[in-house]
Amino acid sequence: MGLSDFLNKLNSGGTKAVFDSSAFNDPLATKTSWSPTARGGASFKTRTLKKISQSELHFVMARSAKIFSLVFVIFPLGFIIIGALGIEKLEFNLDTIGFTIVPFAMLAFGLWMYRRSSKIIIFNTRTGYYSKGKKSKDLSLNPTEDKHTFNLEKIKALQLLPERVMGKNSSYMSYELNLVFEDASRYNVVDSGHKASIEKDAVTLSNFLDIPLWNKLTGQTHMPNTVSSSGSYDSLRPHDSVRPSKKSSYSSSSSDNLDEDYDSTKPREM
Repeated sequence: MGLSDFLNKLNSGGTKAVFDSSAFNDPLATKTSWSPTARGGASFKTRTLKKISQSELHFVMARSAKIFSLVFVIFPLGFIIIGALGIEKLEFNLDTIGFTIVPFAMLAFGLWMYRRSSKIIIFNTRTGYYSKGKKSKDLSLNPTEDKHTFNLEKIKALQLLPERVMGKNSSYMSYELNLVFEDASRYNVVDSGHKASIEKDAVTLSNFLDIPLWNKLTGQTHMPNTVSSSGSYDSLRPHDSVRPSKKSSYSSSSSDNLDEDYDSTKPREM
Protein backbone atom coordinates (compact mmCIF):
# COMPACT_ATOMS: atom_id res chain seq x y z
CA MET A 1 0.00 0.00 0.00
CA GLY A 2 1.43 3.39 -1.01
CA LEU A 3 1.62 6.43 1.24
CA SER A 4 -1.32 8.16 -0.47
CA ASP A 5 -3.46 5.03 -0.12
CA PHE A 6 -2.59 4.78 3.57
CA LEU A 7 -3.51 8.43 4.16
CA ASN A 8 -6.80 7.98 2.34
CA LYS A 9 -7.64 4.93 4.43
CA LEU A 10 -6.64 6.67 7.64
CA ASN A 11 -8.72 9.72 6.72
CA SER A 12 -11.79 7.58 6.13
CA GLY A 13 -11.34 5.69 9.38
CA GLY A 14 -10.77 2.47 7.46
CA THR A 15 -14.49 2.09 6.76
CA LYS A 16 -14.55 3.30 3.17
CA ALA A 17 -12.92 1.89 0.08
CA VAL A 18 -9.62 3.55 -0.79
CA PHE A 19 -9.84 5.60 -3.96
CA ASP A 20 -7.95 3.94 -6.81
CA SER A 21 -5.93 6.76 -8.36
CA SER A 22 -4.51 4.40 -10.99
CA ALA A 23 -7.69 5.14 -12.95
CA PHE A 24 -6.02 8.38 -14.10
CA ASN A 25 -3.24 6.38 -15.79
CA ASP A 26 -0.57 8.80 -14.59
CA PRO A 27 2.33 7.86 -12.26
CA LEU A 28 2.12 11.21 -10.48
CA ALA A 29 -1.55 10.62 -9.62
CA THR A 30 -0.65 7.43 -7.73
CA LYS A 31 1.89 9.34 -5.66
CA THR A 32 -0.56 12.10 -4.78
CA SER A 33 -2.78 12.09 -1.69
CA TRP A 34 -6.52 12.01 -2.40
CA SER A 35 -7.67 13.24 0.97
CA PRO A 36 -8.78 16.88 1.36
CA THR A 37 -5.89 19.30 1.82
CA ALA A 38 -7.70 20.97 4.74
CA ARG A 39 -10.76 20.15 6.79
CA GLY A 40 -13.89 22.21 6.21
CA GLY A 41 -15.15 23.92 3.09
CA ALA A 42 -18.09 25.95 1.85
CA SER A 43 -21.71 25.16 1.03
CA PHE A 44 -21.91 28.01 -1.50
CA LYS A 45 -19.94 29.31 -4.46
CA THR A 46 -16.83 31.09 -3.21
CA ARG A 47 -14.95 32.07 -6.38
CA THR A 48 -15.68 33.15 -9.94
CA LEU A 49 -13.15 32.52 -12.71
CA LYS A 50 -12.68 35.54 -14.97
CA LYS A 51 -10.73 36.00 -18.15
CA ILE A 52 -8.61 39.15 -17.99
CA SER A 53 -6.74 38.56 -21.25
CA GLN A 54 -5.53 35.72 -23.45
CA SER A 55 -2.65 35.22 -21.01
CA GLU A 56 -4.33 35.91 -17.67
CA LEU A 57 -7.12 34.34 -15.60
CA HIS A 58 -8.31 35.46 -12.18
CA PHE A 59 -10.29 33.72 -9.46
CA VAL A 60 -12.22 36.51 -7.74
CA MET A 61 -14.62 36.54 -4.82
CA ALA A 62 -18.09 35.36 -5.86
CA ARG A 63 -21.19 37.41 -5.08
CA SER A 64 -22.55 34.73 -2.76
CA ALA A 65 -19.29 34.78 -0.77
CA LYS A 66 -19.50 38.57 -0.45
CA ILE A 67 -23.05 38.36 0.90
CA PHE A 68 -22.08 35.63 3.36
CA SER A 69 -19.12 37.66 4.68
CA LEU A 70 -21.07 40.91 4.91
CA VAL A 71 -23.76 39.25 7.03
CA PHE A 72 -21.09 38.86 9.72
CA VAL A 73 -20.24 42.55 9.34
CA ILE A 74 -23.63 44.27 9.09
CA PHE A 75 -25.60 42.11 11.54
CA PRO A 76 -23.31 42.64 14.59
CA LEU A 77 -23.06 46.37 13.87
CA GLY A 78 -26.68 46.77 14.93
CA PHE A 79 -26.00 45.11 18.27
CA ILE A 80 -22.85 47.19 18.76
CA ILE A 81 -24.83 50.39 18.22
CA ILE A 82 -27.55 49.27 20.64
CA GLY A 83 -24.93 48.30 23.22
CA ALA A 84 -23.11 51.61 22.77
CA LEU A 85 -26.35 53.49 23.41
CA GLY A 86 -26.83 51.54 26.62
CA ILE A 87 -23.32 52.41 27.77
CA GLU A 88 -23.92 56.07 26.87
CA LYS A 89 -26.86 56.08 29.27
CA LEU A 90 -24.45 54.78 31.98
CA GLU A 91 -26.28 51.50 32.22
CA PHE A 92 -23.13 49.54 32.96
CA ASN A 93 -24.03 45.94 33.63
CA LEU A 94 -22.99 42.48 32.47
CA ASP A 95 -25.84 42.30 29.95
CA THR A 96 -24.80 45.55 28.28
CA ILE A 97 -21.12 44.57 28.16
CA GLY A 98 -21.91 41.12 26.75
CA PHE A 99 -24.32 42.65 24.27
CA THR A 100 -21.36 44.61 22.87
CA ILE A 101 -18.38 42.24 23.18
CA VAL A 102 -19.95 39.29 21.36
CA PRO A 103 -20.95 41.37 18.28
CA PHE A 104 -17.42 42.82 18.19
CA ALA A 105 -16.06 39.27 17.95
CA MET A 106 -18.51 38.49 15.13
CA LEU A 107 -17.56 41.73 13.36
CA ALA A 108 -13.86 40.90 13.58
CA PHE A 109 -14.52 37.45 12.15
CA GLY A 110 -16.58 38.89 9.29
CA LEU A 111 -13.90 41.42 8.37
CA TRP A 112 -11.18 38.74 8.52
CA MET A 113 -13.23 36.39 6.33
CA TYR A 114 -14.00 39.11 3.79
CA ARG A 115 -10.35 40.17 3.57
CA ARG A 116 -9.20 36.57 3.19
CA SER A 117 -11.78 35.71 0.52
CA SER A 118 -11.32 38.92 -1.47
CA LYS A 119 -7.67 38.18 -2.30
CA ILE A 120 -7.36 37.78 -6.07
CA ILE A 121 -5.86 34.55 -7.40
CA ILE A 122 -3.86 35.09 -10.60
CA PHE A 123 -2.69 32.71 -13.32
CA ASN A 124 -0.54 34.66 -15.78
CA THR A 125 1.19 32.87 -18.65
CA ARG A 126 2.83 36.10 -19.86
CA THR A 127 4.88 36.46 -16.69
CA GLY A 128 4.75 32.70 -16.11
CA TYR A 129 3.61 33.00 -12.50
CA TYR A 130 0.81 32.10 -10.12
CA SER A 131 0.04 34.50 -7.30
CA LYS A 132 -2.54 35.03 -4.57
CA GLY A 133 -3.14 38.38 -2.93
CA LYS A 134 -0.95 40.42 -5.27
CA LYS A 135 -1.81 42.77 -8.12
CA SER A 136 -0.98 41.89 -11.72
CA LYS A 137 1.47 44.79 -11.94
CA ASP A 138 3.43 43.30 -9.04
CA LEU A 139 4.20 40.19 -11.08
CA SER A 140 7.28 41.56 -12.80
CA LEU A 141 9.69 39.48 -14.86
CA ASN A 142 11.46 38.48 -11.65
CA PRO A 143 8.87 38.40 -8.86
CA THR A 144 9.85 37.29 -5.39
CA GLU A 145 8.64 33.71 -4.91
CA ASP A 146 6.96 32.68 -1.69
CA LYS A 147 4.33 30.16 -0.60
CA HIS A 148 1.67 32.05 -2.58
CA THR A 149 3.79 33.11 -5.58
CA PHE A 150 5.53 30.57 -7.78
CA ASN A 151 6.34 29.63 -11.36
CA LEU A 152 3.54 28.02 -13.35
CA GLU A 153 5.96 25.41 -14.69
CA LYS A 154 5.99 23.83 -11.23
CA ILE A 155 2.32 22.87 -11.63
CA LYS A 156 2.05 19.41 -13.21
CA ALA A 157 -1.66 18.67 -12.80
CA LEU A 158 -4.96 19.85 -11.33
CA GLN A 159 -6.88 17.80 -8.78
CA LEU A 160 -10.62 18.11 -8.16
CA LEU A 161 -12.05 16.21 -5.22
CA PRO A 162 -15.18 16.26 -3.03
CA GLU A 163 -15.42 16.48 0.74
CA ARG A 164 -18.42 15.76 2.96
CA VAL A 165 -18.43 18.45 5.66
CA MET A 166 -20.29 17.31 8.75
CA GLY A 167 -21.93 19.84 11.06
CA LYS A 168 -23.74 19.41 14.34
CA ASN A 169 -27.17 19.31 12.74
CA SER A 170 -26.42 19.16 9.02
CA SER A 171 -23.89 18.22 6.38
CA TYR A 172 -23.00 19.43 2.92
CA MET A 173 -20.62 18.73 0.04
CA SER A 174 -17.66 20.97 -0.64
CA TYR A 175 -15.28 20.68 -3.61
CA GLU A 176 -11.54 21.33 -3.64
CA LEU A 177 -9.50 22.42 -6.63
CA ASN A 178 -5.81 21.77 -5.95
CA LEU A 179 -2.56 22.28 -7.83
CA VAL A 180 -0.26 19.26 -7.91
CA PHE A 181 3.53 19.63 -8.10
CA GLU A 182 6.26 17.27 -9.32
CA ASP A 183 6.93 15.94 -5.82
CA ALA A 184 3.20 15.13 -5.42
CA SER A 185 2.72 17.97 -2.94
CA ARG A 186 -0.46 20.01 -3.33
CA TYR A 187 -1.64 23.61 -3.08
CA ASN A 188 -5.30 24.43 -2.52
CA VAL A 189 -6.71 27.07 -4.87
CA VAL A 190 -10.48 26.99 -4.28
CA ASP A 191 -12.98 25.40 -1.92
CA SER A 192 -16.51 25.78 -3.23
CA GLY A 193 -19.96 24.31 -2.68
CA HIS A 194 -21.05 24.94 -6.29
CA LYS A 195 -20.21 21.70 -8.10
CA ALA A 196 -21.16 22.77 -11.63
CA SER A 197 -19.12 25.96 -11.66
CA ILE A 198 -15.96 24.52 -10.09
CA GLU A 199 -15.96 21.60 -12.55
CA LYS A 200 -16.36 24.01 -15.46
CA ASP A 201 -13.63 26.32 -14.13
CA ALA A 202 -11.30 23.36 -13.55
CA VAL A 203 -11.63 22.31 -17.21
CA THR A 204 -11.00 25.90 -18.32
CA LEU A 205 -7.88 26.11 -16.18
CA SER A 206 -6.65 22.74 -17.46
CA ASN A 207 -6.89 23.98 -21.04
CA PHE A 208 -5.31 27.31 -20.14
CA LEU A 209 -2.25 25.77 -18.47
CA ASP A 210 -1.97 22.73 -20.76
CA ILE A 211 -1.95 20.27 -17.86
CA PRO A 212 -4.25 17.34 -17.04
CA LEU A 213 -7.18 17.58 -14.65
CA TRP A 214 -7.84 14.60 -12.39
CA ASN A 215 -11.49 14.61 -11.41
CA LYS A 216 -12.18 12.35 -8.44
CA LEU A 217 -15.92 13.00 -8.85
CA THR A 218 -15.91 11.13 -12.16
CA GLY A 219 -12.70 9.12 -11.87
CA GLN A 220 -11.64 10.51 -15.25
CA THR A 221 -8.84 12.68 -16.58
CA HIS A 222 -9.53 15.77 -18.65
CA MET A 223 -6.68 16.29 -21.06
CA PRO A 224 -5.93 19.83 -22.29
CA ASN A 225 -6.87 20.64 -25.86
CA THR A 226 -3.26 20.62 -27.04
CA VAL A 227 -2.46 17.15 -25.65
CA SER A 228 -3.62 13.90 -27.18
CA SER A 229 -6.00 12.02 -24.89
CA SER A 230 -4.98 8.61 -26.26
CA GLY A 231 -2.59 6.46 -24.26
CA SER A 232 -1.13 7.22 -20.85
CA TYR A 233 0.08 10.63 -19.74
CA ASP A 234 3.17 11.11 -17.59
CA SER A 235 3.04 14.37 -15.65
CA LEU A 236 6.60 13.80 -14.51
CA ARG A 237 7.91 13.83 -18.08
CA PRO A 238 9.24 17.28 -19.11
CA HIS A 239 6.82 19.03 -21.43
CA ASP A 240 5.61 22.53 -22.24
CA SER A 241 3.12 22.96 -19.43
CA VAL A 242 2.67 26.67 -20.10
CA ARG A 243 2.34 28.08 -23.60
CA PRO A 244 1.90 31.85 -23.62
CA SER A 245 1.36 31.94 -27.39
CA LYS A 246 -1.44 29.38 -27.34
CA LYS A 247 -4.91 30.73 -28.03
CA SER A 248 -7.02 29.94 -25.04
CA SER A 249 -10.25 28.04 -25.54
CA TYR A 250 -11.72 29.94 -22.62
CA SER A 251 -15.47 30.23 -22.87
CA SER A 252 -16.79 30.70 -19.31
CA SER A 253 -15.78 33.73 -17.40
CA SER A 254 -16.12 37.39 -17.25
CA SER A 255 -19.50 37.66 -18.93
CA ASP A 256 -21.01 34.56 -17.33
CA ASN A 257 -22.57 34.89 -13.92
CA LEU A 258 -22.33 31.55 -12.17
CA ASP A 259 -23.60 32.59 -8.76
CA GLU A 260 -26.89 30.97 -9.74
CA ASP A 261 -27.27 27.22 -10.28
CA TYR A 262 -27.60 26.34 -13.92
CA ASP A 263 -28.41 23.41 -16.15
CA SER A 264 -25.32 22.57 -18.19
CA THR A 265 -27.44 20.68 -20.72
CA LYS A 266 -29.18 23.86 -21.82
CA PRO A 267 -27.67 26.24 -24.39
CA ARG A 268 -25.79 29.15 -22.77
CA GLU A 269 -25.59 32.65 -24.15
CA MET A 270 -22.09 33.47 -25.26
